[in-house]
Amino acid sequence: MFNQIDLRTLAERHGPERAFLSLYLSGPEALNALDRRIDSVRKLLSDNPVESEYFEENLALVRQHLDANAPKGPGCLFACWAEDYVEAFSVDQDLPDLLWVDSSPYIRPLAELQDEYENFVVVAADNKDARVYFVTSAKVDAEERVKGDVKNHVKVGGWSQKRYERRRDKELLQYAKEVAGVLADLHQRETFDRLFLLGSEETMREIEDVLPQPVAEKLAGKEAVALDEEGAVWDEAYAMFFGEERASEERL
Repeated sequence: MFNQIDLRTLAERHGPERAFLSLYLSGPEALNALDRRIDSVRKLLSDNPVESEYFEENLALVRQHLDANAPKGPGCLFACWAEDYVEAFSVDQDLPDLLWVDSSPYIRPLAELQDEYENFVVVAADNKDARVYFVTSAKVDAEERVKGDVKNHVKVGGWSQKRYERRRDKELLQYAKEVAGVLADLHQRETFDRLFLLGSEETMREIEDVLPQPVAEKLAGKEAVALDEEGAVWDEAYAMFFGEERASEERL
C-alpha cells in the first residue's frame, strides 16, 4: 500500500546527472501506451551520449523487471542502471501513466497520494461489541473486535435498581477500557493521524472518557450511527474523514 512506501528513503537516492528513470503505470498494459513519451525523451537526450546511455539501460532494466514481475494493477517503478538499482511498488489507487527522467526518483505523485489518503482509525461501537478498523491507503488493513454485552437499562426498582445500575456502569467502564487498550496498542504499532468514533452515544462517550492522551489527541469526530447497516457506517466514516481533511487543508 502506498502509505507504507518510505518516501524519505527514495528522496535520498541520487545518481549522476539524469540517471534515474521513474515510471508510473495505470495497469499491466500501460507501458505500451508510453511509446510516444519514450521517443520524445530519446530525442531530448540525443545530444548527451552519457544520459542517452543511462536512459536506454534503464529501459532495459525496467522491461526485464516487468517481464519477471508482471504487474496486476497500478504501480510505480524506479530504476538507475548506474547504481544497479530497481525498485517497484504496487499502488491501490488510480495512477496516471508517466515516465520521468531525472537525477533522483520522481516521488511527487506518491507524496500527493499519501497526503490525500492519510491513515486513520474507525471505532464502530455499541453496547454489544466494538470493531476497531485501521484504514490505510483508503482501504481497511486490519480489524480488531471487543465484546461488550453490556445490558440495557431496565426498571427494577428500589435498591435492586441501584445495584443493577452500578454493576452495569462497571461493565460499561471495563468494556470502554478494553477498547481504549486496543487503540493504545494500535497507536504503538502503527502511524495514524485521525480517530473517528461511530455507534451509540453512551458507548462513544464512555470510550472517549478513558482514551489515553496520545490517542485522545487524534480524535477528529464522532457520530451516532446504527451499526446494523455496515454500508451506512462506512459512508459516515469516509464522509467524516474527507470532511476533516478538507477542513485541515483550509486551516493550513
